[in-house]
Amino acid sequence: MPIYYWWLIIGVILIIGEMFTTDFSLACIGLAFMATWLPAYLGASFLIQSIFFAVVALILFFTVRPFALKYLHRSDGKTKTNVDALIGRKGLVTEAINAEKNTGRVQIDGDFWKAVAAHDIAAGAEVKVEKIEGIILTVKGEDK
Repeated sequence: MPIYYWWLIIGVILIIGEMFTTDFSLACIGLAFMATWLPAYLGASFLIQSIFFAVVALILFFTVRPFALKYLHRSDGKTKTNVDALIGRKGLVTEAINAEKNTGRVQIDGDFWKAVAAHDIAAGAEVKVEKIEGIILTVKGEDK
């Protein structure tokens, strides 16, 4: 098999590998492998192919990667996950909330949570989660 096929095959494998890493380094190297197909196809020596690969990889790594990380990789750390994502969400009271006894249950996205509130809230009312302590939601009745 001619060497230019190997440049393409390795490039495609690295591009596929990028789907699992998402830091754009494998993509840059994979694109450099794929670009090196051209001098290999044109019959350049392996030394020329290697130099071409290194230059293209460095150019891509220092130009395309920072751009891609800045505009395509949106990891700002502000995305709420797990129970933190529940704060501010609305739920439905499934068991009346008694403020004195601290009893009651709320359903949010199919999950049932023990809930407490500053005042009694009847079953069927819509509430908003204010805070979470352990597995107990502190809720407030929604004004309509």
